[in-house]
Amino acid sequence: MVRLLVIASLLLSWQQVLATDSAEQRAATAWAAAHAVALPADVGAWTNKDLGALDGIVGNARVVGFGEGAHGAHEFLIARNRIFQYLVEQHGFTAMVAETHPVHAQPSDAYAQGQAPLSDDAVEGVFAANRTFSWSNRPLLENYELLEWMRQYNATRDQAQRIHFYGMDLRHPYPGAKVEPDSGDLAATMGGNVLKVLKDAGPKARVLVFVHNGHLRADLAAADAKHLTLGQYLRRALGDDLRVIGSIHHRGQLNDGGNLTVTLPAVQAGSLNQVLAAVGQPSYTLDLRSNPSSVPGRQWFDRPQQLRGSHWQGTSYYSEVTPSAGYDAFVVFAQMSPIRPYR
Repeated sequence: MVRLLVIASLLLSWQQVLATDSAEQRAATAWAAAHAVALPADVGAWTNKDLGALDGIVGNARVVGFGEGAHGAHEFLIARNRIFQYLVEQHGFTAMVAETHPVHAQPSDAYAQGQAPLSDDAVEGVFAANRTFSWSNRPLLENYELLEWMRQYNATRDQAQRIHFYGMDLRHPYPGAKVEPDSGDLAATMGGNVLKVLKDAGPKARVLVFVHNGHLRADLAAADAKHLTLGQYLRRALGDDLRVIGSIHHRGQLNDGGNLTVTLPAVQAGSLNQVLAAVGQPSYTLDLRSNPSSVPGRQWFDRPQQLRGSHWQGTSYYSEVTPSAGYDAFVVFAQMSPIRPYR
């Protein structure tokens, strides 16, 4: 009898915990819905007017990080293109630094500068890991469109006004290429390349960093931490001169490692992805810096939550992050589709 009472008590306590969590998650969704700035469902149709909410997020920061929630998704790459265009045209940004090998980014930049003809190497150089880890066996349409826009933009500008494309990740050479040794920690390697771009380009340089969400999280690391994320490294170096915008995704399909098209499984209940998807908008921006944590619902974002990250051979991986500490803002996507071949 005593054992049954204990079990009943434990079940009641667990139900109360679930009810509390559910209420807090609903409050978080309500807060997000009240502060979401809607974007068109068609990412390629985003206009400068649609992206106006970025003004308050970006401010005067010299470096803005935009993270993709997973490799292999069309919408993340098109959003990258549109956000970069907006930052160039409206905020004077001068370069993109991406999760690709610096050497293999050189043909990409040469094409963007009008100094070389179009080639598969130029398009592949936007993401050198594409073939190394088999996200696709062909150059990507989204990357071609980025370079084509940069080339057309530069064609009407003087040399000093042209925008550039750089790589920062030494891990992803093409098959058969010599692998350059990683000069220390990954974050220091990538972060050092970002800071070098800023230094070499001068005090007016402003850079968009495009990389996976997991690399970008910029929550403060312990002083004795041996391994930092790129975002943590840049936060230490740049302070408030850095803004970090993460991507949240819900349903649809993407290309997985091994050149496979997979359907995304349902998001984990209670995760950051599920709470923000429950807002019901096809796409929107959410600024986490705009409201104090004392506002009802906002507090949920100040506690550790589960964030869906990469996908590998059909499996979704989650990591624990405190949203408001790791990211300044999010762009939320309800529907994903696979990356598309250039030809």
